[in-house]
Amino acid sequence: MPVLQIDDCPADLYAELAANAAQEQHTAAEQVVILLREWLTRQSNRRERLALRLDGRERRRRLDELFTEIKKLPKPRNAELINDVAWLREDRSR
Repeated sequence: MPVLQIDDCPADLYAELAANAAQEQHTAAEQVVILLREWLTRQSNRRERLALRLDGRERRRRLDELFTEIKKLPKPRNAELINDVAWLREDRSR
């Protein structure tokens, strides 16, 4: 198994780590591995959430493009609108 050595660890940080490890019934080294694993998992989850947010932005951009294209379509004449309204009314009355 690889070895990780940490030089120049501040005394207060090491004391807090050792106290936390003792409370969890781990060695300081085991506690460091646990904390690193938790931190890396949170970072991975954060990156996934960010990717989903970016996907949402891309989806929004595409929708904006679609609506822009729809707005460019010719507008129906009033007679066509009246027929559509009549059709809807007829359909609802069934």
